Amino acid sequence: GVTPSYSKHSAGSREFTAVINLVRKTMDELKAKFDQLQAAFNVSQAAHAVKGHVLTPERFDGSRCKLPTFLAQVELYFSQLSAHAYPTDTSKVAFILSLLTGPAGQWATNLILGNDPVKDNLNNFKKLLTDTFGDPLRTENAGWALYRLKQGKGTDLDYLNKFNLYRHQLDWGENAFMLLPYDCAIKPAEGARLPAGRLYALTVPE
Repeated sequence: GVTPSYSKHSAGSREFTAVINLVRKTMDELKAKFDQLQAAFNVSQAAHAVKGHVLTPERFDGSRCKLPTFLAQVELYFSQLSAHAYPTDTSKVAFILSLLTGPAGQWATNLILGNDPVKDNLNNFKKLLTDTFGDPLRTENAGWALYRLKQGKGTDLDYLNKFNLYRHQLDWGENAFMLLPYDCAIKPAEGARLPAGRLYALTVPE
């Protein structure tokens, strides 16, 4: 009579152990899934984190005069976001496409439907956008504007803002030219403010 009782007890013990192991396995699987969800949540939070207060760029409708401002806003937006937000050129281009409206929006639609590979290269996309909606004489016009630019009665800040606007459009590099007062034969000290009320002209270094 002892053996059957022992066998029954042994079988019950094995069944209990199996249940415990199953519970442990289930708990391990649940923990693994929780860790995955937690990691995904952390990535999502990081993707939306910004390094500073920055607004979403305004929509671009294809107006030529608005393109430089639009591209500058996009550049600022990407620079302030976490790297996780738009980690690839494809994701960055997709974001820019979502901001296009009007004629530019129709152009974007054709680009998407045509599955153009330019969507996967940010620099090529921005060049195509500029070639399509930008000023074809942008460089020439900026060059002439710089050549004719004088401070006159404006403040030094107004003058420098215009100067830098045209300089960036020309993209000649930081040391391609310098500013000299008409009555001054030497270059002003680095970082020095340009006195208001003076006349200034663009002088290309020798």
